[in-house]
Amino acid sequence: MRENAYHQRAGVLLRGLGMQPYRRGYAYLACAIALTAEGIAERGKLPEKLYPAVAERCGATPAAVERTVRNAIWEIWREGDPAARKALFSGGTVLGRKIPSSAAFVRILAQSLLRTWEQES
Repeated sequence: MRENAYHQRAGVLLRGLGMQPYRRGYAYLACAIALTAEGIAERGKLPEKLYPAVAERCGATPAAVERTVRNAIWEIWREGDPAARKALFSGGTVLGRKIPSSAAFVRILAQSLLRTWEQES
C-alpha cells in the first residue's frame, strides 16, 4: 500500500517538474523514485540494482529502463519548469554538473518525497 502511495507522489513530483504522464520515461522514472523512497524509508539506504527492479515491475529490460530514464531526465532539464527544478536541485547543479546523474536525480526526488510525507504525517 505504501509503495502505491509513493508511486502516486512520485508522479506528483514529476508533473511539478513539468513532465506529463504520457511522455516516454514517466512510468519508469516514477517507479524508480518510488522504489528508492521505499528503500530509504525501510532500510535507510538506496536500493541495489534499481534498474532491474524497475524493469521487472514495468515489463521491460534494464537497458531500456536506464536509457529511457536518462532521456526523461534530459527532457525535464531541457523543457521542464525551471523554478521547480531550481527549488529541488540548488540552482541546477549537482556536484558541479549542470544536469545531475540519473542516480542523483532519482535520489533527490525520493528524499523530497519522503520529506513531504513526513511533514504531512
